[in-house]
Amino acid sequence: DTDTGPDVEKVTNPFNKLTNRQFDDFSSFELLTRANELSLAFEYDQLLSLSNSRINLEPYQVQCVHKVINAPEQRFLIADDVGLGKTIETGMILKELEARERAERVLIVSPAPLAKQWERELSEKFDQNFWVYDSNRVEDIKNNISRHSKVWNHNDRVITSIDYIKQDHVKPMLRDVEWDLIIFDEAHKLSKTEDKETQRYKVGSMLADNCENLLLLTATPHNGDRYRFWKLLQLIDKYMFKDPNMISKDRLRDVMVRRGKENILDAEGNPVFKTRNIDTLPVSFTEEEQELYYSV
Repeated sequence: DTDTGPDVEKVTNPFNKLTNRQFDDFSSFELLTRANELSLAFEYDQLLSLSNSRINLEPYQVQCVHKVINAPEQRFLIADDVGLGKTIETGMILKELEARERAERVLIVSPAPLAKQWERELSEKFDQNFWVYDSNRVEDIKNNISRHSKVWNHNDRVITSIDYIKQDHVKPMLRDVEWDLIIFDEAHKLSKTEDKETQRYKVGSMLADNCENLLLLTATPHNGDRYRFWKLLQLIDKYMFKDPNMISKDRLRDVMVRRGKENILDAEGNPVFKTRNIDTLPVSFTEEEQELYYSV
């Protein structure tokens, strides 16, 4: 018996195919080229979500996401000017952490009027579906789960308002609940003065200890009060600055993204946003107008 073994076929090398004018169809070449582009982009760029979101990202937004994702810890104060797209940057960071399996449980805390807006934008632009928790929704969930279950563990993607969860009957339910990522919108409202610790700050401090990744969003992080700014930074890292006087710009860059519209330039180095020119225009009041003005 002679075992001939497997059939072996000589593969024609590319040079021979070229000389014989044997060409594959263009679609195969295009698919191979695109596959190589994607593999190289994801190997070196490290922003896995750039190709699967329904948005046109600006370069400065990509820069913010890249900085946060490549930091040792994803605990940041994002303090870009109003209109620069903090929501977009946050959604991209969420997608990046999700791609790395580090954002299974996410809590977004916003002012109550913005909760639905967050829900809508995350759904439309990032395919992220969140539950909005308020008093009615929480009661509905309580009525449909066992008495041994925790309502804040029932869903992994939750949006709620700071003024709802700061209440004495709500805050204890969140005390031992852990999250992968917590996002505070309008984070400057988590204020603490030297004389008084607000209920908002207390619940913010409690939640900051219950998560690995933390994003504080605000266009007005400082407001001229160094102590309140220091307490805000302590939510990110309690041991970064010993006291308000120890805050340094160099160290602050490690945990803060802060850009004004005047510093945003396009590829040619031209301002993306129009320069604001401020002039004082005098207005003369009649006696009746002046009386109304002072009355108001």
